[in-house]
Amino acid sequence: MKVLDIALKDMLRSFRSGFALVMMFVVPLLITGIIYSAFGGLGGDGGFDLPVTRVQVVNLDQPEPQFSFSLGQMLVGFLQDERLAELL
Repeated sequence: MKVLDIALKDMLRSFRSGFALVMMFVVPLLITGIIYSAFGGLGGDGGFDLPVTRVQVVNLDQPEPQFSFSLGQMLVGFLQDERLAELL
């Protein structure tokens, strides 16, 4: 019971403080409003309209003779895969 009395005392003290009330209730609402006003209109049409970006990859990878694979070829194969468009 002593723990509850201490907790109640601390809660009452924090609710009597104007600064604590502002930090608990006003500031989170203010930050939410600022973020909404900055980014709120982006999702209204159901999606993003990003411009197409063309990328060129220059593969100058020179694999070592003892290795049987080229990381550059692996990257080019990954970027040319048609399933990548579904992810993006």
